[in-house]
Amino acid sequence: MDSVKITSAKSELRSRRSSKSYWFGQGFGIALILVAALNAASYFFRSSSIEPLFEGNTPAKESIGLPFVMWDSDEPYQLIYESLLLNLLVGAAVGIALGGSAVRFSQQFRRWVEDFEANNSGRTASMQFSMRGIMGATGIIALLVGGLTQWAGSRELLWFVYLAGPSLLIGIAFLPQRIRWQSRCVIVAVTSVIVIGGAIGSGTMRGMEFDRVMMGIFVFWTPQSAFAAVLGLGFVAIIPNLSNKEV
Repeated sequence: MDSVKITSAKSELRSRRSSKSYWFGQGFGIALILVAALNAASYFFRSSSIEPLFEGNTPAKESIGLPFVMWDSDEPYQLIYESLLLNLLVGAAVGIALGGSAVRFSQQFRRWVEDFEANNSGRTASMQFSMRGIMGATGIIALLVGGLTQWAGSRELLWFVYLAGPSLLIGIAFLPQRIRWQSRCVIVAVTSVIVIGGAIGSGTMRGMEFDRVMMGIFVFWTPQSAFAAVLGLGFVAIIPNLSNKEV
């Protein structure tokens, strides 16, 4: 019964990959991720300092927005809606362009994905629960909680969360290979809450407001996540070609 469901799901996925709307949606979604990442990264060159993300009551000129500034520290807690709308229109235009390009090269992209799946079809680890996997995941979370407690209120903790947070979550997602993917999602979600909660607690101890810490997570995590997504796409495209050359 399970094998029939898996076969049916694979057939449905192949059918979706044959449609232009599927690849347009993929290209459009990637464009939105990249535009969001650029807007988040704009904080670093539009702002005079990043100290407000680490210390409370630090005077500095802060701005976010690309190509138009849509938030400025001179107008706290208020978006510049005209600029936000213009940035959304720019993002939509980039999405349409990238979506159209994805449709144009959809045959090549589909072949890359299918080659990647074929080369890795026999490497999937067992997705059943195991005591070793559960103990390993529990140990990782315990170490994480202990480290957050030890560094509570320190500047180093904020640097760790800002710079290593996405890599930590991706690493945890891949470490417990014998835990089914639904359980890994739960572990990653719990870890995310712990990491973000630790950053908020540390920021509060340093006199920072809640939204300031969340802004730090946004401007640091979004570009890293976009980079990881692009890297993953490159991995899917390059690895099958390397395998074919070796053969």
